[in-house]
Amino acid sequence: MSVKSGVHRVVACDCFEPIARCAQNIVNINGFSDVIKVVNKRSDKLTVGSVGCDLERKADLLVAELFDTELIGEGAIGCYRHAAQHLLTSDALLVPSRAKIYCQLVESDSLFSYHQFTDNIEINEHFIIKCPQNVKSCDGSNVLHDIQMNQLKPNEDFIVVSEPEVVFEFEFNNISTLGSKDRKTIEFKTIREVKGPLVLFMWWTTDMDFEGEIVLSCAPFWTYNDSAITSKTIPWRDHWIQAIYYLSANNKRFELKANQTFKVEANRDEYSL
Repeated sequence: MSVKSGVHRVVACDCFEPIARCAQNIVNINGFSDVIKVVNKRSDKLTVGSVGCDLERKADLLVAELFDTELIGEGAIGCYRHAAQHLLTSDALLVPSRAKIYCQLVESDSLFSYHQFTDNIEINEHFIIKCPQNVKSCDGSNVLHDIQMNQLKPNEDFIVVSEPEVVFEFEFNNISTLGSKDRKTIEFKTIREVKGPLVLFMWWTTDMDFEGEIVLSCAPFWTYNDSAITSKTIPWRDHWIQAIYYLSANNKRFELKANQTFKVEANRDEYSL
C-alpha cells in the first residue's frame, strides 16, 4: 500500500526468520524488491545511516503491530520508545498512534471462584481433593486471566458495578508516556449496591490515526450502549481478547453502597500490569 501510494523506500523488519523469509518471497513475487527491503532483525537492532545500514535515513512513517491481550505484553513500550529516539523523524506519522487501557469493576461469584480453590473438590463419590490450608489462604495470582468476555452474559455471569475507567494511556510518538514503569490510582464510582466478590474486567482501544477518527476497540459488547451491538454481532477475535484481573482472594466479599468510591492502585512495567 505504501509503495502504491508513492513511497520511494520501505523497510520492513521481523526478528522471526521464517516470517522475514516469507515476507521477502512475497515482495519478490510482486515485483517490489527494488523498493521494499526486508530485514531479519528486531526493530531495536536496526541501524540508520548512509553506508551499510538498514535505513538510509530516519523514517517518517511507522506501521507496526506489537500488541497482545494486555497491550504491552510483547514489548510495545520499549519498541516504540526506541523507534521515537532512534528510527523516526520528529514529525513521523504512526499507525496506530495511541492507545488506552480500560478497566471496569464487576461483581461475580462464579468468576471469582476461578481465583482460589474451595475447601474440597469432589471429583466423584470415591475421589475428593482436600486443599491444604496454605492453598486455601493464598492471595491468588496477580497475572491476567485471558477470556472471551463477549461470551459472558451480563446480569447472569456478572453484574456491572462501575463505568469503564481509563487506567493507562500511551502516545507512541511521545516518549514521556512510554516510561519503563508507571503507577496510577483509579477511582471507580459504584452504580449499584455491592454485597459480593469483585473482579476487574480489562481491555484496550487504539487510535489508528492521529486524529482518533478510526478506532480499533477490544471493548466487550455491553459497553457500547447500542442495541445493535450484541455478543453475536460484535467481531470475533482469536487474539486481542479481554482479560480479568482478580483482587486478593482473601477479600471474598465487599459491601459497598451505590455511588461509593472504590480505589484501585494500578502499576505497570514494560510488559505487564
